[in-house]
Amino acid sequence: MDVSPDRPVARRRYERERTARLTAEQLLEAKSRELYEANVRLKEQAAALEIAVRERTAEAEAAAEARSRAEAASDAKSSFLASMSHEIRTPLHGVLGMMSALDSTRLSHEQRDLVEAMKESGCILRTVVNDILDISKIEAGQLELNQKAFYLPSVLKSLKHHHGLSAAAKGLTLIFDAEKSCQRWILGDEFRLRQVFGNVLSNAIKFTSDGSVFLKAHVVDEGGGVLRLDVQVEDTGIGISDYAKQRLFTPFAQADPKIAHLFGGSGLGLTISRSICEMMDGRISLESEPGCGTVANFQVRFAVAEPPEARANCADLESAEALLRAKDWTILVVDDSAVNRKVVTHFLKRYEVTVLEAEDGAQAVDLWRRAQPDFILMDINMPVMGGIAAALRIREEAAESDEARIPIVALTANAMSHQVNDYLEAGLDAHIAKPVGRAELVRVIGSFLAVAR
Repeated sequence: MDVSPDRPVARRRYERERTARLTAEQLLEAKSRELYEANVRLKEQAAALEIAVRERTAEAEAAAEARSRAEAASDAKSSFLASMSHEIRTPLHGVLGMMSALDSTRLSHEQRDLVEAMKESGCILRTVVNDILDISKIEAGQLELNQKAFYLPSVLKSLKHHHGLSAAAKGLTLIFDAEKSCQRWILGDEFRLRQVFGNVLSNAIKFTSDGSVFLKAHVVDEGGGVLRLDVQVEDTGIGISDYAKQRLFTPFAQADPKIAHLFGGSGLGLTISRSICEMMDGRISLESEPGCGTVANFQVRFAVAEPPEARANCADLESAEALLRAKDWTILVVDDSAVNRKVVTHFLKRYEVTVLEAEDGAQAVDLWRRAQPDFILMDINMPVMGGIAAALRIREEAAESDEARIPIVALTANAMSHQVNDYLEAGLDAHIAKPVGRAELVRVIGSFLAVAR
């Protein structure tokens, strides 16, 4: 077709087509430029993302390495604490036990005073060791509660008796007002509850030179099987300033350096008590003014428990002692330390039970086969055969011959939570930490023998 300029219609069409071609080319060029710029930006973003990924990976690797070091340090600390706990508790058990044995012999007045001073110092050392171990467990998140049924009035009765002696020695009056609501069986950690009571009462007696210490307790049924124990301990002691109160729940901190020098203490009791109360879904607080005494309040929660009929008669020391005297029981004491065996034998001889002794797990298994004891106290770390291996062997052989399950309780200085769990998983029924006093030992033995009776 002829598109010469001499023909106006064709020329106009030609111009339109030419303009359209130019516009399309411009659009294509613009789009290409946009795509190029977008590609450049994408490459820049990819490069930035790669750098960020490398940085995040390095941070994650550093965090993982730090976490690994922290875990290794925590494991090393736990191992060290477990080792030191065993190394300190074991000889301390022998020292306190032998002093108790010495105290039961004929002594002159001067000798008895010396023994009492040694016993008091030993008990203080035991408290410090226990507190340091507990605060370490708390820091490591290893403090656990042992849930068992117990009778609250028995706890209050033994606390009144024990702390009443301390109060009387200072000429103080110790008053317990436990309401009728406290006459309940509850499910919780009796030992840790006693620990909180003990810390609060010990402080009240320690910092009161004259007057009285008054404890009031009542239980509130919150419904849904939950019981709340409210406790108030009021003393007429030296009191505490507002500044000092801010330091009381800080580990190793005392209200005042001068007071710490006069009265002693590790400064851990209230810190531990606060952690225990919080674990029991409760709290603890202090109200005080200098020279006006102190009021300590704490509350903890427990589950409702039905009274275990078989153990109801061994809820306190007197019942356990009566049970031990009611029958010629045979108790096997397994420990590689002759001193520790002697301590336990001394504790039990007043009840006229038969006590058998074994130096290691292999001897324990052999004596169990031949003598068929009613109860076994088992140390853990022993030569030839350890306590866990011995307990497993006894449980296996008893199951094969359909023999009655004998109570086996670990009596050891190893008291870390993971260690105790290992004992229970191996078939031991309970754990007692060294050093142990006669009263605690007898209560535990009585609680199991009540079932076997």
